[in-house]
Amino acid sequence: MRGNHYKGLFIMKQIFFVFLVLLVIAMLLIMATCIFYLTNIINDTRMDIQDMKRQLDESKAFREEIRQFLDRLGIDEFKTTAYSPHDDRNGLNSWRPKLASRSYSPRTRTGTIPRPGTAAVDPKVIPLGTKLWVEGYGFARAEDTGELVKGKHIDLYVPNFDEAVKYGKQRKKVMWLEGNDD
Repeated sequence: MRGNHYKGLFIMKQIFFVFLVLLVIAMLLIMATCIFYLTNIINDTRMDIQDMKRQLDESKAFREEIRQFLDRLGIDEFKTTAYSPHDDRNGLNSWRPKLASRSYSPRTRTGTIPRPGTAAVDPKVIPLGTKLWVEGYGFARAEDTGELVKGKHIDLYVPNFDEAVKYGKQRKKVMWLEGNDD
């Protein structure tokens, strides 16, 4: 009987040992699964951090581009007047008799024919060729100069003399991009 008792204990020890081995294997599988998921989470987090760094770098570059653009953007208030092709104050109306002698043509300082969007400026303030935006007038290009256009004064082309007279003298906000070449 004693032998059966030892035999029963031995079987119970073996069952307990198998149970412990299975328990350890189950714990190892659970730990491996946890490590697998944690590794994926860490890798995803690392990729998210890299994406955030890249976006931040792009954002910094974009902010720098905006800063450089704003540094080149001129904004000021100017005295604005208007001129037309039939305005004797600027000599454009008197070009026909002089055309026969070929000593004069109705061209701007840059060689263009005045049209809506042409502006006369002081090139010491705004370089010729500069794109402008004039409040209440719209877009223009600095293509001409004038004897009376000095300092913060812009003379805007309009199609007829009545519009030029009606425009009169006004103070307007003007924006331009310094150093634009096109």
